[in-house]
Formats: sequence, C-alpha cells, structure tokens
Amino acid sequence: MYATKLASFLHCHTDWLISGSEATNNSYEADKLLPITEIAETMIPVITWDTANNYNDSIIMNSIISWIPRHQHLSKQAFGLVIHGRSMYPMYPEFKPNDIIYIEPEITSKDLRDGDFILIQDDDGKSPILKQLIIGNNQDDKYLKLINPDWATEAMVSMDTCLLVGIVDSKLVRYRN
Repeated sequence: MYATKLASFLHCHTDWLISGSEATNNSYEADKLLPITEIAETMIPVITWDTANNYNDSIIMNSIISWIPRHQHLSKQAFGLVIHGRSMYPMYPEFKPNDIIYIEPEITSKDLRDGDFILIQDDDGKSPILKQLIIGNNQDDKYLKLINPDWATEAMVSMDTCLLVGIVDSKLVRYRN
C-alpha cells in the first residue's frame, strides 16, 4: 500500500521502486525531470556531487541518491551530499565517509562568516569542493582552507576565483546504512 502511494508520488512503477531495476520500469526515462517543489515541503534530495554544480528546482531523476527530512529553516532549494573519502576527516566538525551534509544554496558571499564550511566550484569546472572559509582583515578578504591537516600540501587560496555553491548547514549521521 505504501509503495503504491510512493510510486505514484514519484511518478514511477511500484516494481521499479521495490526492485530498483530500470528494466522493470517501462515508463521510466533517464532524463525525466521530477518536480522537486512537490516534495520539498518535507524532504530534500541527496544528490551526486557532480549534480550540485547545476542544481535547480528540477533535477534528473537518476542523480537522486535518496531523500532526507528537510529542516524547516532550509530553503526549498536545499539538498544533501554524501561525504566520500577521508579528505575532510579527522577535523572538527568531523565529516566522516557516508555522513550526509545539508547544503543551503540560498546564500550570498556577504552572508558568510569566518569558519563557515562552504561548497565551492573552482575554475576547473569539476565537482564542487568542501572547504572552510577564513575571512581576513575585512569581509572582502576571503580565503579557502583545507579541512584535513594531513592534506596540507595545498595552500590556502583566495575565494575570488571560486563560485559559491552553498553553505553547509548541518549534517545527518547514520550509524547503519
């Protein structure tokens, strides 16, 4: 009963929802867009890192990994990302592999504060990068710091060459997958 309601809500077949196999969902198209505004009242999508660069109100269905509860203070454009690897560990706050971070894209660089964790797109056009913001002598003097000291071979860089994708609002920790 619940699977049928969820399948209807997500515009897919119940057997595809249960089995996860694209072959069993005859009407599923890889490029079919899902209107996020229908779900955004209570849930936000956890998306792939590559999708975060071009995230908007409608995203490609197969770029959604899962859904997590939306905190009421987050915008409807908020999304989640799964932490991969150890590049952000063991610093505080610890971002361990498989933790899910909540990203709020509805923020401007003027709203940022020293020490914020932000998602940026640098000029190479690859997947976004999670860094810690360091503000210098004034609000326009912004630098990006690596989170893991074990990777200290990369120097702090100016934020001038980067595009702000969003700010880390909080994280969801799952102890079992």
